[in-house]
Amino acid sequence: MLISVCNTIINTVRRDAMKHIMKTFAVLILALVIMIGCAPTSTDPTPSPKDEVTSSPKSDPTQTPDQSESAYAIGDKVTVGNWEITVESFDVKDQVPASYGSFKPDSGNKYVVVNLEVKNNGSSMETFWPTVSFGKDYVKAIIAYGEYTFSSSQLLGHEDDLHDTALNPLSSKKGIIAFSVAEEAAISGELQLKIIEGGKAVCVFDLK
Repeated sequence: MLISVCNTIINTVRRDAMKHIMKTFAVLILALVIMIGCAPTSTDPTPSPKDEVTSSPKSDPTQTPDQSESAYAIGDKVTVGNWEITVESFDVKDQVPASYGSFKPDSGNKYVVVNLEVKNNGSSMETFWPTVSFGKDYVKAIIAYGEYTFSSSQLLGHEDDLHDTALNPLSSKKGIIAFSVAEEAAISGELQLKIIEGGKAVCVFDLK
């Protein structure tokens, strides 16, 4: 009899404990639902810094005009590196006279003789159009006739030849540069003088 009473009491306690647990669990579930329902929502979330995409306008690179597209004329002055160069005139000649004789071009060619004035605007002595450059970029020129180009001829010993002209700062000198050019090109009236620096044409003169 006593055992039966004890079992009844235990079962009753178990039922009450389970009911209490279930009620507690139900309260927790209800509280969680309420918290979720009350949480603020945003339809326009602010992106985190790593998600932000900043669209900055693309700046067009500074386009330096290709001076070769707009040729200079006889008498114009240009600055290339530390050198100020003025093309004063040009002549087409069969030979270039010198104090001890004359220089003659290759057979079938004529000399195109360009009269220049060059000025050293650098802060130290520099050499214009050196024969030997030791790898340093230097200023020189070529004659162009369409796709054809002609290099200069150094008139060794000619007092007016400007090759290897060393000038102190702010000093200037007038002289000539001669080019042995095929006669067809030399008399065409379509020649251009291209000033070269570092292997690239930086400006062009129409020889007209």
